Amino acid sequence: MDKLSLDAFRMEGVNGPYMRLSGVYAVGLGDDLVTIHSQQVRAICLARLLTQNAAHKRDLCIIGGGIAGLTLSLELLRHDWTDITIVERLPDLLGVQNGCDTRWVHPHIIDWPDKGSEEKVSTIGTLDWTASTASNVTLAIETAWTTEVGYLTKKHTKGRPPRKLSVHVGVTHLRARQLKEGVEIEWIRDSRVRPMGFHGSDVLACDTKTFSHVVLATGYGTESQSTHSYWRNEAYGQLHIDGVQKGYVVSGLGDGAISDLLRLSIRNFRHDRAIDNIVQLKELRDELRQIKCEVFASQSDLLSALTVSASKNKPIGLWWKELFKLIQDLRREDTKVILYHNSNDGFSNAFNRSPASFLNKLLLFVLYKCGVFQYVDKSQCCDANAAALIYGIPCENVIKRHGADRRSTIVRIFGGSPDDFTIKQQSYEECKNFLNSQVAKPTTDQPEKPNDANGEAVSQFLQPPDIPKMK
Repeated sequence: MDKLSLDAFRMEGVNGPYMRLSGVYAVGLGDDLVTIHSQQVRAICLARLLTQNAAHKRDLCIIGGGIAGLTLSLELLRHDWTDITIVERLPDLLGVQNGCDTRWVHPHIIDWPDKGSEEKVSTIGTLDWTASTASNVTLAIETAWTTEVGYLTKKHTKGRPPRKLSVHVGVTHLRARQLKEGVEIEWIRDSRVRPMGFHGSDVLACDTKTFSHVVLATGYGTESQSTHSYWRNEAYGQLHIDGVQKGYVVSGLGDGAISDLLRLSIRNFRHDRAIDNIVQLKELRDELRQIKCEVFASQSDLLSALTVSASKNKPIGLWWKELFKLIQDLRREDTKVILYHNSNDGFSNAFNRSPASFLNKLLLFVLYKCGVFQYVDKSQCCDANAAALIYGIPCENVIKRHGADRRSTIVRIFGGSPDDFTIKQQSYEECKNFLNSQVAKPTTDQPEKPNDANGEAVSQFLQPPDIPKMK
């Protein structure tokens, strides 16, 4: 595995005027595993790599005021970056997940059955959080970020330059242009949206400014073709109290689609509950960890590997048999679920090509073996809406989880076409290894513990940012 470098985050042009694109970086735009925790890990890696490579030009524009944008801005301020600007389309920060109480987020469960995957605290040393609803997690992150950023931008230590952060929310127009030196960013914001400001920040209704570095932290993006955003509150996980069985079509085979399939198919489903309470999964953990390592290392057939494991003799085969029986017992009777995929070469091939995490694919395999859902692909129906029509399912019960169209965001900002740009992947594993390899040391002045308005000591987020080993 190559050592993580700043090149992994560079966004490059491949055609015409975009060939000379420089000083532009992206966080997680080319990756399949995009979670709150993984985006934070990527953002911290980028901040430290930029700090190692940026000599004296410490000005930077972050496009996106979500998880990655906030984490990146705080980490850069800790490393004495002097002029940071955040521009955000929505009228508030973390607007995608704010107020979402139907999605339970967990920092590590997606890594199961790896060691440390059941740890409920993120433990990365920057804006740490504990497993909870998306609403609670984003509130905790924003509260901690506001507190520490306010302190870092207000405090001036002798021998260190002042640090400035300007936040522009409600941006209605944004364009970027590559210059000979730096990137010019032009933006116009809705003046009706309340400005956010810290000590010394510049928040204007419109401006054009040239930056040495620009980071696209647009994160999850807007889901393509979906009228039911993953982060909007809904009732898929609840039993229907009218006593009528209802049909659903779930379209897609990524983590979002499988998560909704699980919630529609199993009573009271939540990933951490399944891991904590299903004894059979605990007993199969070592077996599954070995399968995960072998399949991911060789890029081999996961469905076949799981099938072979389930057919073993005692005790492994017995635990699988009991797991299948348990899922049958937990199966919801108030739903009928169709899983649709836009391919025509069968479930096995679609399953193996799925970009979903090992945990979700494992649980999908269990549902598959139990016959919990009906699988339909393009060879039978041209799209998910046609499948719903055939099976008498109302169009409002078609759930499309096709991922976000992240390239369209780049085109809106830089112009050109999606094929004009190269977006690289920042492997979550490589980023974790990079953070673990760094020596823990303070990266900014050590503040005294300030008090809040009530005289209480402000939280640990204001302590020197030592970097603990990630679990």
